[in-house]
Amino acid sequence: MKRLAIALLFMGAAQAFAGLSSASRGTSAATFLTLGGGARGAAMAGAQTAAADGAFALQWNPAAIANAPGVDVELEHASWFESVDYNVAAAVVPTFQGQAAGVSVQQLNYGDLTKRDDSGYDQGNFTPKDLSAALAWGFHVGDYAWGVSGKVVRSEIVSSAQTAAADIGLLSPDKEGHHWGLAVSNVGGRLKYDSKSESLPLLVSAGASQRWKRFLFAGDLKFPRDNNAYVALGAEGSVGLGGAWEGVGRVGYSSRTQGGAGGLSGFSIGAGLRAGWFAFDYAFEPFDDLGSIQLFSLSLRGGGSRVNPD
Repeated sequence: MKRLAIALLFMGAAQAFAGLSSASRGTSAATFLTLGGGARGAAMAGAQTAAADGAFALQWNPAAIANAPGVDVELEHASWFESVDYNVAAAVVPTFQGQAAGVSVQQLNYGDLTKRDDSGYDQGNFTPKDLSAALAWGFHVGDYAWGVSGKVVRSEIVSSAQTAAADIGLLSPDKEGHHWGLAVSNVGGRLKYDSKSESLPLLVSAGASQRWKRFLFAGDLKFPRDNNAYVALGAEGSVGLGGAWEGVGRVGYSSRTQGGAGGLSGFSIGAGLRAGWFAFDYAFEPFDDLGSIQLFSLSLRGGGSRVNPD
């Protein structure tokens, strides 16, 4: 099984780079699969391939769950434009030494829309939504963490479609606070709406992170099948608040969502409050004329601490 996961990682990367053509840009369905999980990751602009931890790592790099110190349960709610909501629930359970199993569900609800016929007459309301449910396994080969996730994807617009896909990831061991990682997301599967078939948003991500005292710096280079490559940069710093409590501040920048001159689109900020077993995080992402996105997430961990040592 471990050899299969390693083979899938390189096969997925080859498939992704083979599909990086101008003809494929903007043609993917179920793009909610690239939204990630957790306000922490959002505040750091998605620079999580080598920085993710806990159950939300399933949305960024499944290899990271192999390092889970204990049971971890995480929930996210995001308020988007025009009453669009995004929700994620994820959990990780260590199994054997250096191994863990994970499960996640993510849903994007587009709100109530009006359906009209070819003549423009009102045919009532409908609620488009996308849903994905995944099972994952993280393990170690030597000092390196590997992860593989299989998921079912369902999309409902006027008609519905569903398919299956996989995520594969690799994460280096800690070297004086430094990690590097590689992830291939949404490998395989196509969504067929009636007679039209569309690919999933295949994505290759390579990243590195460096921890220094109470600070973490991370950067990703991402290669989406349906768009141009882009850079994501993020940083977080923490301060002790007394007792077991710690406050966290975060900032990020993504060239994928950058706006025009003078705009704040592309930047993100966030804050968090955490103790040994508990973390609450918030993120804010401005999108110029479109408005802004606010994200909230809650994490509960049994075993291990989220607080950084002094």
